[in-house]
Amino acid sequence: ANPCHSTPAAFAASRCGLAAVMFAFPLLLGLGLTIPVTGLVVGVLGGAIGWFLPVLVLNYLAGARRSAIERNLPDAVDLLTLAVEAGLSLDAGMADITGRFNNALGDEFSKVLREVRLGRPRMAALEEMGRRSGVAELHNLAQAIRQSDQMGIDISRSLLVQAGELRRHRTAGATAR
Repeated sequence: ANPCHSTPAAFAASRCGLAAVMFAFPLLLGLGLTIPVTGLVVGVLGGAIGWFLPVLVLNYLAGARRSAIERNLPDAVDLLTLAVEAGLSLDAGMADITGRFNNALGDEFSKVLREVRLGRPRMAALEEMGRRSGVAELHNLAQAIRQSDQMGIDISRSLLVQAGELRRHRTAGATAR
């Protein structure tokens, strides 16, 4: 989830630090070589690169995480559907997913279970997972589970419909490529 195990404040500090280093190094090198204007220009460019590079890397990593979730979601929903149809609770099905999926999707379901164990309502934790992930299909899954729970509909039926939709979406995406 967080490959560098950093907080937003640490990310901002590293961004400022990298920009400062990439500004100062060419500037000092230019002053030492008696070409201060070139050093200043290269320093400004380096500082700009140092400022924006961490954001580009973070966006790349976030996109890769979303892609991994989208790629694994149909299989996970199939597994969740089988678990619930076999008589397991939704929480037990999600625990099964965390055990079998050692990736971003497993991490998201693990967070939901951890939040539920700490006292957060399951539906609120699922909705937060859908929002936090940035994956529309995962958000739709959370909404379908919430609606099934609110209306008293069997969750396995909703999961079965969601699994079919996700498989169709995956097939359509593969056909388009």
